[in-house]
Amino acid sequence: YYAVNASMSGDKRFMRIKRGVWGLVKWQYKDANIKYSLTSYCLKDGTMFLTSYMRPFFPKEENAVEIIFIDKEGNEIEAIVNNDLNYIFGLKEWYEKKKLKVNDIIFIGLIDYDRKRYFLVTEDETKIESQDDLSEKIFKILQVAGHSLTYKEICERVLEVEVNEENLFSKYIDNILRKDFRFIEEKEEMWGLFDWLSEIKKLQLRLINSEDNENLKKLLQKVFEFLGFETSIVLEREVSFILAKALLDYKTYNLIVDAKLSDEKSEKIQKYEHWNELSKVKEET
Repeated sequence: YYAVNASMSGDKRFMRIKRGVWGLVKWQYKDANIKYSLTSYCLKDGTMFLTSYMRPFFPKEENAVEIIFIDKEGNEIEAIVNNDLNYIFGLKEWYEKKKLKVNDIIFIGLIDYDRKRYFLVTEDETKIESQDDLSEKIFKILQVAGHSLTYKEICERVLEVEVNEENLFSKYIDNILRKDFRFIEEKEEMWGLFDWLSEIKKLQLRLINSEDNENLKKLLQKVFEFLGFETSIVLEREVSFILAKALLDYKTYNLIVDAKLSDEKSEKIQKYEHWNELSKVKEET
């Protein structure tokens, strides 16, 4: 289990959804995956020809139907699908704004078929920086700011454009903020650096996010030390325990503590496996 977990943690093709649950990075948001090469006619008329590959993604009504494209900046572009003519109309202004040329590639991605909403991005805009590079960029942005920023402010500074509520990379950036432990959502839509938190708050969050028993045990030891206990690790066979001592003027209290994450799949009260070792340590302490 630990070997597999460590292997997936080090492989950038995988992302951790929650403790014990992993997925592929490419699932994190709907990619703009319909590729289209622009012709001189497309640029002149502001159109796209409805190819057989594109047809299933767009409305099938015989009458002209209005759809909405959303670009990287979150701007809405109203367009018309005409199945009789096999064309999408209404993109001339957007083509000109993006300074597109013949044979340039654009990508279209489905957001919501029923609401007729789609992403529309240029090829250059799909060449997003790696997750590690973006994490560093976000970290430096917050460092320079010196205080928490709203999610919208972070998106705008990362992408270097003004964004509306919806933009192509919003879920991608949100995923980075939530998975990189250097960042913390201090309140809804407000993000700061984990290092800005108090020591007790850091311990609390690390305990909540513990992924294995040994890490949990080390954190619990730090909690006891923070509370003024003298701590050490004692071994019995292959099992380790925290020995926490409260040294009072008139008496010393010893606490022997083990730490184990619960099995999320089991709804039953779980049996503790190390009573014999715990009893042995108690006798010797």
